[in-house]
Amino acid sequence: DLWPHGPEIIRSGERPFNFYEYTAATPGLSDAHQRMMMGNANVTGPDIVKKVALPDDATRLLDVGGGHGMFSILFCLAHPWLQATIIDDEAALQTARENVAAHGLDIRVKLEADDLWQANWGQDNDLILLFNLLHHYNLDTCRELLLKAHAALKPGGKVAIFDQVEGNISGSAAKAFVRLVSLMYYLFADGRAFTRKDLADLLNAAGFQRHHFHPLRQAPGSSLIVGVK
Repeated sequence: DLWPHGPEIIRSGERPFNFYEYTAATPGLSDAHQRMMMGNANVTGPDIVKKVALPDDATRLLDVGGGHGMFSILFCLAHPWLQATIIDDEAALQTARENVAAHGLDIRVKLEADDLWQANWGQDNDLILLFNLLHHYNLDTCRELLLKAHAALKPGGKVAIFDQVEGNISGSAAKAFVRLVSLMYYLFADGRAFTRKDLADLLNAAGFQRHHFHPLRQAPGSSLIVGVK
């Protein structure tokens, strides 16, 4: 519904409707969107869990904008002491509720329908997931988001970012894919794809002492970035 408005949006910067409000209000569309995103999670998730490398005694995970919940589920399945909280809107959490129940994790995974800026993130999380989230915001807003994550982590805790990253991409197909996705983000919701330097600068500015980039073979053009408090 938005693609035909592309030239008009590029000229004016105005969108005919809010993509996320439209998705939430259209019956069945939010669930279809979340299940499409689940395909990516099921492919990349096991490798991401290994690369984040949580300690065996980790107990608290916060998944901001976690939608379908599969990343939290995979972390909980790999770490028996871990409990997760997923923050998202109620429409997205309908899919998460089904997935959590299907994996028998109702007691360990809490679903919190709330605005991510208003919700209480706590202050002693072992891991905070910001997956497919930063591309919704500009650099200044992303800096505020990472400052909020830093404050909500225990010393030595980790923030994990998973997103499409511009630059340093091998292969013409992967480069074209990231450019197309970046255009899509802009058309749909004034979004963007950041460069590796952008993300490194954001993590440094938010106080993360070190960070590591992990390209994922299963998702060309996307990277996992892990910062340590």
